[in-house]
Amino acid sequence: MKYILSFFLICTITTLFSQSSGNSRYHQTEPEEHQPQAVIHDGQITLTVSGLLNAKADTFVAFFSVTQLGVTATSADSLMTLRINRLQAALRRRHRDTLVVHTDMISLVPKYDIRIFKRVFSKTYNEVPDGFELQKNVTVTYHTAADLNMIVTAAAQAEIYDLVKVDYFLDNVKKHYDQLRTQCQEAMKVRIKYLESVGIRVDTLRRVFDDDFVTVLPQTRYGSYSSLSRPSLSAMNKDDVEGGKFHSVEASPSKYYEAVPYTRYDVVINPVVAEPAVQLTYQMSVQYTVPEAKPKLMLITPAGHLQKIGEM
Repeated sequence: MKYILSFFLICTITTLFSQSSGNSRYHQTEPEEHQPQAVIHDGQITLTVSGLLNAKADTFVAFFSVTQLGVTATSADSLMTLRINRLQAALRRRHRDTLVVHTDMISLVPKYDIRIFKRVFSKTYNEVPDGFELQKNVTVTYHTAADLNMIVTAAAQAEIYDLVKVDYFLDNVKKHYDQLRTQCQEAMKVRIKYLESVGIRVDTLRRVFDDDFVTVLPQTRYGSYSSLSRPSLSAMNKDDVEGGKFHSVEASPSKYYEAVPYTRYDVVINPVVAEPAVQLTYQMSVQYTVPEAKPKLMLITPAGHLQKIGEM
């Protein structure tokens, strides 16, 4: 009865998880990998502990791409400067003097048009100068994630629409890694203690230690999916459909943030991710090598006693 109840609980938990998943699950077909905690193979015992820490970023940098056309290079630069100044003024009106706006020059190239020159017996197409194109990147540095909505609104008022990306930074990465490493070391001590409790004396074995840190930034964890809903065929029976024609609406792709799941980690710090976070991962492994048993050769003496070969 105990085993039947356990099986029922596992099935119930699995069912509840599947009901609460969203549309993105329809696009995921590969199962998550399982990391074994201990591996014993060919006289070697490998213990592995992995940890995950989710940290809110301390500083953000939003990148906007701005393009400006002008009849002359001077006019293009003047119009570009006007738009950037309008952005800075809009940010100041919102009492955001702590934001830092920086411009990065990308290119200034002439634009050409095709002109047709007709002659008596021929017609030629020539490129002639037709203005200039100026491109710059505008970066806005801020320290509160919610400020991005205000920054995008201010940029739109300055006719700056192309948000390229947002970078995330931690002020003290070492502090977070030290915290994660310390908790992983405590988890490793528990596993070593367990080996000793089952009779394996690890202090007599040769061991090799290895560890590795990885930083996962939010901008690398955005996936895309398309809506699964479609118009019903019953719409073709409605009176407002002319001539029985059915016009389908193309589903537009969308993006969503998918944090690194914590299911494969032994130590998890700050597991709840309510907003894009900087994810720090750490893995440590200790490999123990069991010495090979040396064969013992015994000799029966004429007196009938057993004696190791090599003993006098």
